[in-house]
Amino acid sequence: DGTVDAFENDQQYVSIYPNPANGQIVIKSIVHSPQTTVILLNSLGQIVLQSKLSTQNVTLDVSHLQPGIYFVKISGGAEVYTRKVVVN
Repeated sequence: DGTVDAFENDQQYVSIYPNPANGQIVIKSIVHSPQTTVILLNSLGQIVLQSKLSTQNVTLDVSHLQPGIYFVKISGGAEVYTRKVVVN
């Protein structure tokens, strides 16, 4: 099953810190362009934040979010990366 290998290999493309987060998260990606989008989804799959990733780093303010598990989805062209982040 190549799923685990693919997930481990794409760790080099996207990192999110701090995780767990308190007030903000920094998303660092080598995959970025004016068309690359960052979407933060709650555990129900609802979009709670959306931003463009036109530079290597983007900071998202998560201080207004309820504590819980969220998913960061980065999509640019054919590539899509998803990461889990915990907001305290």
